[in-house]
Amino acid sequence: MSARTRPDAHAFVPARRLLLLGGGLAGAGFWGGQRALAQAAAPTRDWFALIRQQHQQISHAFDVLLARDDQPWEQRSTQLRTVSQLLNAHQEAEENVVYPALTRVGLASQADHLYKEEADIKVLRAQLVLLASNKGAPREWTDVAHQLQKAVLEHALKDEEKDVLPQLHDKLDAGQNRFLSVMYPREFATVVPPRS
Repeated sequence: MSARTRPDAHAFVPARRLLLLGGGLAGAGFWGGQRALAQAAAPTRDWFALIRQQHQQISHAFDVLLARDDQPWEQRSTQLRTVSQLLNAHQEAEENVVYPALTRVGLASQADHLYKEEADIKVLRAQLVLLASNKGAPREWTDVAHQLQKAVLEHALKDEEKDVLPQLHDKLDAGQNRFLSVMYPREFATVVPPRS
């Protein structure tokens, strides 16, 4: 699909997402002037490869978090903070760069599905953080941590890596993929972990 025949973003972008687009892709002229920026920046990593790498990092962080049931609460709290920070930055970058791009190429229902899954993951993460602050419920904490791990990895590996993101990568031309490769890590970097 050429830039001339691409449908207008507003034709299939729900109102709740226009703010995200305005601050990220649409406001930056996603399909137009930003190609020059993407070409000039020449990232060394493709956005999709970077997402897969982050999925591996998140999986490893969960493995460390759940490795031992007898960890002191202080150590578990630090590991939970690591998982939360990785998830937060990763979700922000996907929700502000990748999911709007899905909508732009006609994959709006897939984007909506991924947004909903991410919202469910955020609810589980909040439950886990609340349980972790109450040091007295280790069994319930472990159960919710395993639920969160399963939800995150299923979302990342099945829904994103094997299904939706390869479709997006294929629908974008080389310049658009380069642009996402510039914008995705930039958005990820805006979520700076708080200092302990």
